[in-house]
Amino acid sequence: MPEPSPSLPCPAPGEFADLPQLAQFATGSMSIGRRHLALTQLADALKNRGAAGVFSSQIRDGDQTLAACLATTIARDAAMLVGCGQLDSLPDSLALQSSLEHLHQQVAAAGMRFVQATSDVDDPSPPFAQADYEKIAQLDYLSATVPPPPTELTPTDSPRTESTSTGERPDRRDVLVVEPLDPRVPAQLARMTAVVEATFDATQDCPKLNRYRSPQDIVAAYLESPALDPTGWRIFQNQHADVACLITTPYQSSATLELTYMGVASDRRGRGWGQRILREAFQIARNSQLTDVMLAVDQQNAPALNVYQQAGFQVVASEAVWGRLA
Repeated sequence: MPEPSPSLPCPAPGEFADLPQLAQFATGSMSIGRRHLALTQLADALKNRGAAGVFSSQIRDGDQTLAACLATTIARDAAMLVGCGQLDSLPDSLALQSSLEHLHQQVAAAGMRFVQATSDVDDPSPPFAQADYEKIAQLDYLSATVPPPPTELTPTDSPRTESTSTGERPDRRDVLVVEPLDPRVPAQLARMTAVVEATFDATQDCPKLNRYRSPQDIVAAYLESPALDPTGWRIFQNQHADVACLITTPYQSSATLELTYMGVASDRRGRGWGQRILREAFQIARNSQLTDVMLAVDQQNAPALNVYQQAGFQVVASEAVWGRLA
């Protein structure tokens, strides 16, 4: 057992060859399920971005690791804390705090300004909370089986146009027109970014996140994702104005479509358009022969939860999301 010393050894980046051991150490205090998710995330980062996409910090006393932290790049402006931990026998958390601070310095030096972390919802104070992480939200992860295609369209429906009104003669003010969008085209990317910005206004989905990341940051992160599929991006128009958007990501290995982002401009909410957008997501899944759709939603976002539950989504997991500036 190491004796506490007045001054800690200086934190240092972990060697690439030491990553398996550092990962086991940094995730050692997690629940089994969360540890599996963290190690999977690390493996995916190494596969998609290589060693340059991983940040590590450790404090050693001779051959013994006192504290260690790992993070991965998730976007140009953001990193994800994979795990952090220290020896249980240490009398205080100074080693962990020092290791975390060194990790944050690495992230900032790489040009990133935001670090995200996750924890089990029943953990009120995960190890990283002492390093100025703010709890942003508690998320529910929902999943639904893709339903069969509709057998017929209403008189006002077409593959591109659908009304969400409930009367026999729909009010044209509530008609949505869906338009596929290619985010690799600058003008179309600008349209998507503008709609996402409009959906940020008065949002009930992770509103605290707005203090850390802009709509431009969010859209850029989706665009640079290794799993990007530009065929799954949609803009919805009402009376020739862009009013809603949908971004999806397919995962063929699990036959699942992730509903990555969905939103309606704040001044157009309350018209039942959520169900229309979900029907488009299901159609995208059917086009790709995917069997399930999954998404994440803030537990405090009651209107969105109601929309998803009406469409057959069920909660399959939950977690708390935290964040801080690098």
